[in-house]
Amino acid sequence: MTFEAIMNDLSQRKYAPCYLLAGEEPFFIDEVTRCIEQQVLAKEDRDFNQLVFYGNDTQMEQVVHAARQFPMIFTSPQVIILKEAQQVRTGWDLLADYMESPLESTILVIAYKKKFDKRTKLYKTAAKSGVFLDSTRLYDDRVPEWARKYAAAKGYSITPDALMMLIECVGTDLEKLAGEIQKLEVVLPKGTKHITAEIVEKNIGVSKEYNIFELQKALAEKDVLKSNRIVDYFGTNPNAYPMVKVISILYPYFAKLLRFHFVRQRPPAEQASLLGVSPYFLREYETAARRYSPRRLVDIIHLLHIYDARAKGAEGTLSASSHAMLKELVYKILH
Repeated sequence: MTFEAIMNDLSQRKYAPCYLLAGEEPFFIDEVTRCIEQQVLAKEDRDFNQLVFYGNDTQMEQVVHAARQFPMIFTSPQVIILKEAQQVRTGWDLLADYMESPLESTILVIAYKKKFDKRTKLYKTAAKSGVFLDSTRLYDDRVPEWARKYAAAKGYSITPDALMMLIECVGTDLEKLAGEIQKLEVVLPKGTKHITAEIVEKNIGVSKEYNIFELQKALAEKDVLKSNRIVDYFGTNPNAYPMVKVISILYPYFAKLLRFHFVRQRPPAEQASLLGVSPYFLREYETAARRYSPRRLVDIIHLLHIYDARAKGAEGTLSASSHAMLKELVYKILH
């Protein structure tokens, strides 16, 4: 079952008797767990009908025993939650046996933050008797759209520029992105429903003029002066703009620009879908494609590989600073 489908059911107060939430993306697991923990029972009933276990100091026998008990307040279900379940080493067969015939008066949540073996009896019984969530990490190119939808669910629209600035500053960690969007909810003036680059700059702490997204745009336009100004700004704050981070953003951009050459004759919606970008950015790709031929882009991608290796010390002791290497890389991209 997908995360969206589970959250939709929970919003309608449709509960399954057991949930096995597993995978390498903790955000979706935590969101479902948090929703059940805070929504199913009234606050005054949680001391009686809700138990939370933690994997590092729990035996599975305790969890199963608790799940088999009847609620102390019979008008409400009993909620049993096991967090960090991946730390529990034994007793999984007991859990599988319970899930074959779970109590209707119990809602059992197992939060397992690792990839789960789908060949096991537990997976089969959980999928049959309750809900199984396969919480896989999003590819980086899917994170912007996820963040846009997350903001929309909170009642906000966000400009593409603001979205890219936010991701550049925070990274692709969903928990951190959600936290920053929630922070904006608190600081934005009442009635403000549109998040702009100016708002992100003011409240998140990233420069609107000097950031990796703006460097990307300057390179796309072959604006030598602006590119060098941004690189020099990065040199004044190397901890915030390490070369490896800069390359990790530039590389997928130039890779997509190369791909754009081979899809540019298709309809815009199809172009955006194949590139994994917002249609808002297609004009920028069109402009950049006129300045960089496919052959040139292959050379640039090769350059990015070389300088990424150098930044990581693959060639031994670095003879030049990160700033000097970045200036050299940008010069070679532009010329």
